[in-house]
Amino acid sequence: MISFNSQLFFYAVQSLFRFFSKNLFIVIIYTLLVMLLSTLFLIQTSIKTVVISETENSPDIVVQNQKALQATTMDDHKLDKILEFYGVSDVLGRVYGHYDYKQADTVFTIIGIDPFETQKKLYISELLKQNDLSSNSMFVSTQLNSIFQRHYYTEYFNFVKPSLDLKQMKFSRTFESQELDKQKLCLMCKEDAREIFAYKADEITDVAIYLSNPNELMSVITKLQQLYPNAKIITKEDEKTKVEHLFDYDSGVFITLFTIAVFTFFMIIFDKTNGVSSSEKKEIGILKALGWRVEDILRVKLYEASIVSLFSYILGVLLALAYLYLFDGYYIRDIFLNIINVSAIESLDITLDIKALAIVFFLSVPVYIAATLIPSWRVATRDADEVMR
Repeated sequence: MISFNSQLFFYAVQSLFRFFSKNLFIVIIYTLLVMLLSTLFLIQTSIKTVVISETENSPDIVVQNQKALQATTMDDHKLDKILEFYGVSDVLGRVYGHYDYKQADTVFTIIGIDPFETQKKLYISELLKQNDLSSNSMFVSTQLNSIFQRHYYTEYFNFVKPSLDLKQMKFSRTFESQELDKQKLCLMCKEDAREIFAYKADEITDVAIYLSNPNELMSVITKLQQLYPNAKIITKEDEKTKVEHLFDYDSGVFITLFTIAVFTFFMIIFDKTNGVSSSEKKEIGILKALGWRVEDILRVKLYEASIVSLFSYILGVLLALAYLYLFDGYYIRDIFLNIINVSAIESLDITLDIKALAIVFFLSVPVYIAATLIPSWRVATRDADEVMR
Protein backbone atom coordinates (compact mmCIF):
# COMPACT_ATOMS: atom_id res chain seq x y z
CA MET A 1 0.00 0.00 0.00
CA ILE A 2 1.30 3.50 -0.87
CA SER A 3 1.93 5.50 2.29
CA PHE A 4 1.22 9.23 2.39
CA ASN A 5 4.31 11.46 2.31
CA SER A 6 3.49 15.02 3.28
CA GLN A 7 6.76 16.47 1.90
CA LEU A 8 6.18 14.92 -1.51
CA PHE A 9 2.55 16.04 -1.37
CA PHE A 10 3.53 19.69 -0.77
CA TYR A 11 6.11 19.40 -3.52
CA ALA A 12 3.34 18.16 -5.84
CA VAL A 13 1.16 21.15 -4.91
CA GLN A 14 4.03 23.54 -5.65
CA SER A 15 4.64 21.72 -8.94
CA LEU A 16 1.03 22.30 -9.96
CA PHE A 17 1.43 26.03 -9.38
CA ARG A 18 4.69 26.09 -11.37
CA PHE A 19 2.72 24.88 -14.40
CA PHE A 20 -0.30 26.92 -13.40
CA SER A 21 -1.68 27.95 -16.80
CA LYS A 22 -1.48 24.41 -18.22
CA ASN A 23 -3.07 22.83 -15.14
CA LEU A 24 -5.75 25.53 -14.96
CA PHE A 25 -6.76 24.75 -18.56
CA ILE A 26 -7.01 21.04 -17.73
CA VAL A 27 -9.05 21.75 -14.58
CA ILE A 28 -11.50 23.96 -16.50
CA ILE A 29 -12.07 21.41 -19.29
CA TYR A 30 -12.18 18.49 -16.88
CA THR A 31 -14.67 20.30 -14.61
CA LEU A 32 -16.96 21.23 -17.49
CA LEU A 33 -17.00 17.66 -18.79
CA VAL A 34 -17.78 16.22 -15.34
CA MET A 35 -20.49 18.86 -14.96
CA LEU A 36 -22.01 17.92 -18.33
CA LEU A 37 -21.90 14.17 -17.67
CA SER A 38 -23.31 14.55 -14.14
CA THR A 39 -26.08 16.82 -15.43
CA LEU A 40 -27.03 14.32 -18.14
CA PHE A 41 -27.22 11.44 -15.70
CA LEU A 42 -29.15 13.36 -13.02
CA ILE A 43 -31.65 14.93 -15.44
CA GLN A 44 -32.26 11.60 -17.10
CA THR A 45 -32.94 9.94 -13.74
CA SER A 46 -35.21 12.79 -12.54
CA ILE A 47 -37.37 12.92 -15.69
CA LYS A 48 -37.65 9.14 -15.72
CA THR A 49 -38.88 9.24 -12.11
CA VAL A 50 -41.48 11.92 -12.93
CA VAL A 51 -42.79 10.11 -16.02
CA ILE A 52 -42.99 6.73 -14.29
CA SER A 53 -44.81 8.40 -11.41
CA GLU A 54 -47.32 9.78 -13.92
CA THR A 55 -47.95 6.32 -15.36
CA GLU A 56 -49.00 5.19 -11.87
CA ASN A 57 -52.22 7.18 -12.41
CA SER A 58 -52.91 5.67 -15.83
CA PRO A 59 -55.46 2.85 -16.34
CA ASP A 60 -54.39 -0.70 -15.56
CA ILE A 61 -55.39 -1.76 -19.08
CA VAL A 62 -56.14 0.19 -22.26
CA VAL A 63 -57.93 -1.51 -25.16
CA GLN A 64 -57.22 0.13 -28.49
CA ASN A 65 -58.92 -0.96 -31.68
CA GLN A 66 -56.67 -1.49 -34.69
CA LYS A 67 -57.19 -1.52 -38.41
CA ALA A 68 -54.21 -2.33 -40.67
CA LEU A 69 -52.11 -2.17 -37.49
CA GLN A 70 -53.10 1.46 -36.98
CA ALA A 71 -55.10 2.70 -34.00
CA THR A 72 -58.70 3.43 -34.85
CA THR A 73 -61.95 4.08 -33.02
CA MET A 74 -64.38 1.50 -31.64
CA ASP A 75 -67.95 1.38 -30.40
CA ASP A 76 -68.93 1.36 -26.74
CA HIS A 77 -71.32 -1.58 -26.88
CA LYS A 78 -69.17 -3.96 -24.83
CA LEU A 79 -68.30 -1.72 -21.87
CA ASP A 80 -70.97 -3.18 -19.61
CA LYS A 81 -69.75 -6.70 -20.41
CA ILE A 82 -66.18 -5.74 -19.44
CA LEU A 83 -67.45 -4.34 -16.16
CA GLU A 84 -68.81 -7.80 -15.32
CA PHE A 85 -65.29 -9.35 -15.46
CA TYR A 86 -64.08 -10.45 -12.05
CA GLY A 87 -61.43 -8.03 -10.73
CA VAL A 88 -62.56 -5.01 -12.81
CA SER A 89 -63.62 -1.98 -10.75
CA ASP A 90 -64.34 0.58 -13.48
CA VAL A 91 -64.49 0.90 -17.27
CA LEU A 92 -64.39 4.15 -19.20
CA GLY A 93 -64.97 4.67 -22.89
CA ARG A 94 -62.59 7.55 -23.60
CA VAL A 95 -63.04 10.19 -26.30
CA TYR A 96 -59.98 12.27 -27.07
CA GLY A 97 -57.83 13.38 -29.94
CA HIS A 98 -55.73 16.18 -31.36
CA TYR A 99 -56.86 19.25 -33.26
CA ASP A 100 -54.61 20.93 -35.81
CA TYR A 101 -54.97 24.69 -35.35
CA LYS A 102 -53.29 25.68 -38.59
CA GLN A 103 -53.58 29.46 -38.19
CA ALA A 104 -51.53 29.29 -34.99
CA ASP A 105 -49.31 26.49 -36.32
CA THR A 106 -50.03 24.37 -33.27
CA VAL A 107 -51.73 21.13 -32.33
CA PHE A 108 -53.69 20.81 -29.11
CA THR A 109 -55.50 18.01 -27.33
CA ILE A 110 -59.24 17.67 -26.87
CA ILE A 111 -60.53 15.41 -24.10
CA GLY A 112 -64.21 14.56 -23.94
CA ILE A 113 -65.71 14.31 -20.46
CA ASP A 114 -68.90 12.85 -19.12
CA PRO A 115 -69.60 14.82 -15.91
CA PHE A 116 -71.58 11.88 -14.54
CA GLU A 117 -68.67 9.45 -14.83
CA THR A 118 -66.14 8.95 -12.03
CA GLN A 119 -63.22 11.17 -12.95
CA LYS A 120 -59.84 9.51 -12.56
CA LYS A 121 -57.88 12.76 -12.78
CA LEU A 122 -58.09 14.77 -9.58
CA TYR A 123 -57.78 18.18 -11.29
CA ILE A 124 -60.69 17.35 -13.66
CA SER A 125 -62.79 16.26 -10.70
CA GLU A 126 -62.01 19.55 -8.92
CA LEU A 127 -62.84 21.56 -12.06
CA LEU A 128 -66.23 19.88 -12.37
CA LYS A 129 -67.00 20.54 -8.70
CA GLN A 130 -66.32 24.25 -9.18
CA ASN A 131 -67.95 24.71 -12.60
CA ASP A 132 -70.66 23.06 -14.64
CA LEU A 133 -69.51 21.85 -18.01
CA SER A 134 -72.42 22.43 -20.35
CA SER A 135 -72.83 21.57 -23.99
CA ASN A 136 -71.08 23.91 -26.48
CA SER A 137 -68.68 25.19 -23.82
CA MET A 138 -65.20 24.08 -22.80
CA PHE A 139 -62.45 24.45 -20.21
CA VAL A 140 -59.20 25.67 -21.74
CA SER A 141 -55.68 25.32 -20.32
CA THR A 142 -53.88 28.60 -19.70
CA GLN A 143 -51.22 27.78 -22.29
CA LEU A 144 -53.82 27.14 -24.98
CA ASN A 145 -55.88 30.12 -23.89
CA SER A 146 -52.92 32.45 -24.44
CA ILE A 147 -52.69 31.12 -28.01
CA PHE A 148 -56.39 31.76 -28.58
CA GLN A 149 -56.01 35.27 -27.14
CA ARG A 150 -53.19 36.06 -29.54
CA HIS A 151 -55.53 35.17 -32.40
CA TYR A 152 -58.37 37.28 -30.99
CA TYR A 153 -60.48 34.39 -29.72
CA THR A 154 -61.48 35.83 -26.36
CA GLU A 155 -64.94 34.38 -25.79
CA TYR A 156 -65.26 31.40 -28.13
CA PHE A 157 -63.38 29.35 -30.70
CA ASN A 158 -64.63 28.06 -34.05
CA PHE A 159 -63.62 24.45 -34.66
CA VAL A 160 -63.57 23.32 -38.26
CA LYS A 161 -65.13 19.85 -38.46
CA PRO A 162 -64.02 17.25 -41.07
CA SER A 163 -67.14 18.19 -43.07
CA LEU A 164 -65.71 21.78 -43.08
CA ASP A 165 -68.69 23.01 -41.08
CA LEU A 166 -67.91 25.19 -38.08
CA LYS A 167 -68.67 24.37 -34.46
CA GLN A 168 -68.52 27.27 -32.06
CA MET A 169 -67.41 26.46 -28.50
CA LYS A 170 -67.54 29.05 -25.73
CA PHE A 171 -64.76 29.44 -23.17
CA SER A 172 -66.16 28.48 -19.79
CA ARG A 173 -62.97 28.87 -17.74
CA THR A 174 -59.21 28.39 -17.86
CA PHE A 175 -57.16 25.98 -15.77
CA GLU A 176 -53.59 24.80 -15.26
CA SER A 177 -53.14 21.52 -17.07
CA GLN A 178 -51.81 18.72 -14.84
CA GLU A 179 -51.13 16.51 -17.85
CA LEU A 180 -47.42 16.00 -18.35
CA ASP A 181 -47.67 15.72 -22.13
CA LYS A 182 -50.78 17.86 -22.69
CA GLN A 183 -50.11 21.45 -21.76
CA LYS A 184 -52.25 22.72 -24.65
CA LEU A 185 -55.52 21.11 -23.66
CA CYS A 186 -59.26 21.73 -23.76
CA LEU A 187 -61.91 19.74 -21.91
CA MET A 188 -65.48 19.51 -23.22
CA CYS A 189 -68.48 17.19 -23.14
CA LYS A 190 -68.02 13.91 -24.98
CA GLU A 191 -70.84 14.76 -27.38
CA ASP A 192 -69.09 17.98 -28.43
CA ALA A 193 -65.76 16.19 -28.84
CA ARG A 194 -67.45 13.51 -30.96
CA GLU A 195 -69.01 16.17 -33.16
CA ILE A 196 -65.67 17.94 -33.71
CA PHE A 197 -63.94 14.64 -34.59
CA ALA A 198 -66.96 13.47 -36.63
CA TYR A 199 -67.41 10.41 -34.44
CA LYS A 200 -70.71 8.55 -34.32
CA ALA A 201 -72.85 8.75 -31.17
CA ASP A 202 -71.49 5.45 -29.78
CA GLU A 203 -67.92 5.86 -31.03
CA ILE A 204 -65.00 6.09 -28.59
CA THR A 205 -61.23 6.43 -28.94
CA ASP A 206 -60.32 3.57 -26.61
CA VAL A 207 -61.36 1.77 -23.45
CA ALA A 208 -59.69 2.40 -20.09
CA ILE A 209 -60.03 -0.40 -17.55
CA TYR A 210 -59.26 -0.11 -13.83
CA LEU A 211 -58.77 -3.22 -11.72
CA SER A 212 -59.77 -3.75 -8.11
CA ASN A 213 -57.56 -6.82 -7.92
CA PRO A 214 -54.21 -6.59 -9.82
CA ASN A 215 -53.83 -10.38 -9.53
CA GLU A 216 -56.65 -10.73 -12.04
CA LEU A 217 -54.69 -8.86 -14.72
CA MET A 218 -53.88 -11.88 -16.91
CA SER A 219 -57.35 -13.32 -16.52
CA VAL A 220 -58.92 -10.01 -17.63
CA ILE A 221 -56.51 -9.72 -20.57
CA THR A 222 -57.45 -13.22 -21.74
CA LYS A 223 -61.14 -12.32 -21.67
CA LEU A 224 -60.46 -9.03 -23.47
CA GLN A 225 -58.57 -10.86 -26.23
CA GLN A 226 -61.63 -13.04 -26.79
CA LEU A 227 -63.90 -9.99 -26.73
CA TYR A 228 -61.69 -7.85 -28.99
CA PRO A 229 -59.59 -10.26 -31.12
CA ASN A 230 -58.25 -7.45 -33.32
CA ALA A 231 -57.54 -4.92 -30.56
CA LYS A 232 -54.24 -3.94 -29.02
CA ILE A 233 -54.17 -4.39 -25.25
CA ILE A 234 -51.75 -2.16 -23.38
CA THR A 235 -51.08 -2.61 -19.66
CA LYS A 236 -49.69 -0.11 -17.19
CA GLU A 237 -46.54 -2.23 -16.97
CA ASP A 238 -46.14 -1.95 -20.76
CA GLU A 239 -46.19 1.84 -20.41
CA LYS A 240 -43.61 1.74 -17.62
CA THR A 241 -41.35 -0.54 -19.63
CA LYS A 242 -41.65 1.80 -22.60
CA VAL A 243 -40.58 4.77 -20.46
CA GLU A 244 -37.68 2.82 -18.96
CA HIS A 245 -36.43 1.86 -22.41
CA LEU A 246 -36.76 5.47 -23.51
CA PHE A 247 -34.50 6.60 -20.68
CA ASP A 248 -32.11 3.69 -20.61
CA TYR A 249 -28.45 4.54 -20.89
CA ASP A 250 -28.45 3.15 -24.44
CA SER A 251 -31.20 5.51 -25.62
CA GLY A 252 -30.30 7.57 -28.70
CA VAL A 253 -30.04 11.07 -27.29
CA PHE A 254 -28.31 10.00 -24.11
CA ILE A 255 -25.72 7.97 -25.93
CA THR A 256 -25.10 10.89 -28.33
CA LEU A 257 -24.50 13.47 -25.61
CA PHE A 258 -22.58 10.98 -23.51
CA THR A 259 -20.32 10.01 -26.42
CA ILE A 260 -19.52 13.64 -27.19
CA ALA A 261 -18.53 14.32 -23.58
CA VAL A 262 -16.48 11.14 -23.20
CA PHE A 263 -14.80 11.63 -26.58
CA THR A 264 -13.70 15.13 -25.55
CA PHE A 265 -12.36 13.81 -22.26
CA PHE A 266 -10.38 11.07 -23.94
CA MET A 267 -8.90 13.59 -26.36
CA ILE A 268 -7.31 15.23 -23.30
CA ILE A 269 -6.17 11.83 -22.05
CA PHE A 270 -4.72 10.96 -25.45
CA ASP A 271 -2.80 14.22 -25.43
CA LYS A 272 -1.38 13.48 -21.98
CA THR A 273 -0.37 9.90 -22.77
CA ASN A 274 1.44 11.03 -25.90
CA GLY A 275 4.22 12.40 -23.80
CA VAL A 276 5.50 14.67 -21.07
CA SER A 277 6.31 18.28 -21.92
CA SER A 278 9.98 19.31 -22.24
CA SER A 279 9.86 21.37 -19.04
CA GLU A 280 8.39 18.43 -17.12
CA LYS A 281 11.05 16.10 -18.57
CA LYS A 282 13.74 18.53 -17.48
CA GLU A 283 12.27 18.65 -13.96
CA ILE A 284 12.21 14.84 -13.74
CA GLY A 285 15.82 14.70 -15.00
CA ILE A 286 16.97 17.17 -12.32
CA LEU A 287 15.14 15.23 -9.60
CA LYS A 288 16.83 12.03 -10.72
CA ALA A 289 20.24 13.76 -10.78
CA LEU A 290 19.57 14.90 -7.20
CA GLY A 291 19.03 11.28 -6.19
CA TRP A 292 15.22 10.94 -6.26
CA ARG A 293 14.01 7.42 -6.81
CA VAL A 294 11.56 6.49 -9.57
CA GLU A 295 9.08 5.66 -6.83
CA ASP A 296 9.31 9.19 -5.37
CA ILE A 297 8.83 10.81 -8.79
CA LEU A 298 5.80 8.64 -9.54
CA ARG A 299 4.36 9.39 -6.10
CA VAL A 300 4.60 13.15 -6.81
CA LYS A 301 2.87 12.60 -10.16
CA LEU A 302 0.20 10.50 -8.42
CA TYR A 303 -0.45 13.33 -5.97
CA GLU A 304 -0.61 15.87 -8.81
CA ALA A 305 -3.05 13.80 -10.86
CA SER A 306 -5.18 12.99 -7.81
CA ILE A 307 -5.43 16.66 -6.80
CA VAL A 308 -6.39 17.77 -10.33
CA SER A 309 -8.87 14.95 -10.99
CA LEU A 310 -10.55 14.91 -7.56
CA PHE A 311 -10.76 18.70 -7.39
CA SER A 312 -12.23 18.86 -10.92
CA TYR A 313 -14.62 15.98 -10.23
CA ILE A 314 -15.98 17.49 -6.99
CA LEU A 315 -16.22 20.96 -8.52
CA GLY A 316 -17.96 19.55 -11.63
CA VAL A 317 -20.55 17.67 -9.56
CA LEU A 318 -21.19 20.74 -7.37
CA LEU A 319 -21.63 22.94 -10.47
CA ALA A 320 -24.00 20.35 -11.98
CA LEU A 321 -26.12 20.38 -8.81
CA ALA A 322 -26.08 24.20 -8.73
CA TYR A 323 -27.17 24.27 -12.39
CA LEU A 324 -29.99 21.82 -11.72
CA TYR A 325 -31.23 23.42 -8.51
CA LEU A 326 -30.82 27.08 -9.52
CA PHE A 327 -31.70 26.85 -13.23
CA ASP A 328 -33.76 23.65 -13.14
CA GLY A 329 -31.61 22.06 -15.83
CA TYR A 330 -32.75 24.57 -18.42
CA TYR A 331 -31.93 23.63 -22.05
CA ILE A 332 -30.49 20.14 -21.39
CA ARG A 333 -33.76 19.23 -19.66
CA ASP A 334 -35.70 20.43 -22.72
CA ILE A 335 -33.72 18.08 -24.98
CA PHE A 336 -34.98 15.09 -23.00
CA LEU A 337 -38.54 16.49 -22.78
CA ASN A 338 -38.70 16.87 -26.55
CA ILE A 339 -37.92 13.17 -26.94
CA ILE A 340 -40.96 12.12 -24.95
CA ASN A 341 -43.12 14.86 -26.46
CA VAL A 342 -43.56 16.64 -23.15
CA SER A 343 -43.64 20.40 -23.46
CA ALA A 344 -42.89 21.18 -19.83
CA ILE A 345 -42.31 19.79 -16.41
CA GLU A 346 -43.06 22.24 -13.64
CA SER A 347 -39.93 21.42 -11.72
CA LEU A 348 -37.35 18.67 -11.70
CA ASP A 349 -37.23 16.67 -8.51
CA ILE A 350 -33.50 16.18 -8.44
CA THR A 351 -32.23 13.28 -6.39
CA LEU A 352 -28.60 12.37 -5.90
CA ASP A 353 -28.14 9.25 -7.99
CA ILE A 354 -25.02 7.71 -6.41
CA LYS A 355 -24.77 5.09 -9.15
CA ALA A 356 -24.70 7.77 -11.84
CA LEU A 357 -22.10 9.86 -10.01
CA ALA A 358 -20.00 6.72 -9.43
CA ILE A 359 -20.04 6.02 -13.19
CA VAL A 360 -18.79 9.54 -13.90
CA PHE A 361 -16.11 9.12 -11.21
CA PHE A 362 -14.76 5.82 -12.54
CA LEU A 363 -14.92 7.10 -16.12
CA SER A 364 -12.78 10.12 -15.32
CA VAL A 365 -10.60 10.01 -12.19
CA PRO A 366 -8.76 6.65 -12.55
CA VAL A 367 -8.35 7.22 -16.29
CA TYR A 368 -6.80 10.65 -15.77
CA ILE A 369 -4.43 9.37 -13.06
CA ALA A 370 -3.31 6.50 -15.29
CA ALA A 371 -2.80 8.89 -18.21
CA THR A 372 -0.53 11.00 -16.00
CA LEU A 373 1.48 8.17 -14.44
CA ILE A 374 2.23 6.12 -17.57
CA PRO A 375 4.20 8.78 -19.55
CA SER A 376 5.90 9.97 -16.32
CA TRP A 377 7.00 6.40 -15.60
CA ARG A 378 8.47 6.12 -19.11
CA VAL A 379 10.56 9.25 -18.53
CA ALA A 380 11.50 8.48 -14.91
CA THR A 381 12.95 5.05 -15.76
CA ARG A 382 15.46 6.55 -18.19
CA ASP A 383 18.91 7.93 -17.18
CA ALA A 384 18.99 11.51 -15.93
CA ASP A 385 21.45 12.58 -18.66
CA GLU A 386 19.27 11.12 -21.37
CA VAL A 387 16.16 12.79 -19.97
CA MET A 388 17.73 16.28 -19.75
CA ARG A 389 19.51 16.06 -23.10
